Amino acid sequence: MVLRSSLYATVLTCLVLASFANAEGRLQVTYSNKGLPQLSYKGVVLEDLNRFPDDTLHIFHMKMTDSSGTLRSSGQYGWGENNSCRAWELINHIWTYHFVWGSIRVGFSQHDDSWT
Repeated sequence: MVLRSSLYATVLTCLVLASFANAEGRLQVTYSNKGLPQLSYKGVVLEDLNRFPDDTLHIFHMKMTDSSGTLRSSGQYGWGENNSCRAWELINHIWTYHFVWGSIRVGFSQHDDSWT
């Protein structure tokens, strides 16, 4: 099955926004055993999981097809939060979302004022 452009567009949007933030000023990323508990830009908190637990990374609507091109959109095929489980790798800063059809890995890294 092929994961279509919705997920790619979401990830690309996150990367572009992070690039713009870094071009303008200081981006602070905090990692913990629960993921990214806080993200701030120029002292403005953009994500704070201690205050707003729903701010965490979400994979929302997805579109995918089976090998014959038939759209699969129900259950774990259409909504990223309907997954079997997710796991955070603190050392590598990677979220892995497991589904019945496979997995999605989302990684984060910060180099000086750059975040990818």
